[in-house]
Amino acid sequence: MGWALVLALILAYTPYRFMGDNPNKRGVPELTADLDRTNTRIEQLKRWNTRLRQEIHALRNDPEAVEDIARDELGYVKSTDLVIRIKGIE
Repeated sequence: MGWALVLALILAYTPYRFMGDNPNKRGVPELTADLDRTNTRIEQLKRWNTRLRQEIHALRNDPEAVEDIARDELGYVKSTDLVIRIKGIE
């Protein structure tokens, strides 16, 4: 009878131990949702990395890409450009 009692206790304890009322343990649906969100984020980051690699390639190999950045982000102008400044507008 001793072994039967030990076995019964183990069988009773195991579900509680792994599925009990521990608030830190989450069920399969929650973990599956987390996995889906993580996989979606990974795909977004892969696309972003691809765009950044393309931009790096363009900036290294295409002088016009560098010029576009200089004009758009830094406000550079060519010596042949006509610059018109309007007072009160920055």
